[in-house]
Amino acid sequence: MGLVVGGELYVARARQRCHRCHRDTPVLTLAAHEIVHDGEPFGDATIGGELLLLCDLSEMPEPVRALLAQRNSRYGRQHYGDDPNRFYYGNHCRCGAEFHDVWLLSGQGAAFAPRDEREAADIVLERLPAIGRLRFEGGCYHGAGDLIWRHARVA
Repeated sequence: MGLVVGGELYVARARQRCHRCHRDTPVLTLAAHEIVHDGEPFGDATIGGELLLLCDLSEMPEPVRALLAQRNSRYGRQHYGDDPNRFYYGNHCRCGAEFHDVWLLSGQGAAFAPRDEREAADIVLERLPAIGRLRFEGGCYHGAGDLIWRHARVA
């Protein structure tokens, strides 16, 4: 699915307990207010509402990938099953475990699914330098974007 981010792009950072080694590990995700999805404005965010979280990204601009690698060296490619030609970008624990976006964006205990203001305040939100209109392949998720936008710590 083609995504175009025309406005500000943010990186949200948090910590997630690893399902393999049980250590807290840093994780990140991208977020934006203005997203065009397959040519159409996406969700309430197009009228100045909530923050949308980008997910399941298989393509992103190289400058964005480089900025994410600076912020978390364990963010990189993950493969779909055994197919070496299909991948998406995601978070990894130092033990090697992969965190799929669905684990981080939804469900109890998910890093980017705060249940209240206190949990949202554990997330750090940073605006990335303006690069222009950015094209991604992947999806976007409403989730707790509004709660994160209103209560995350700003870097």
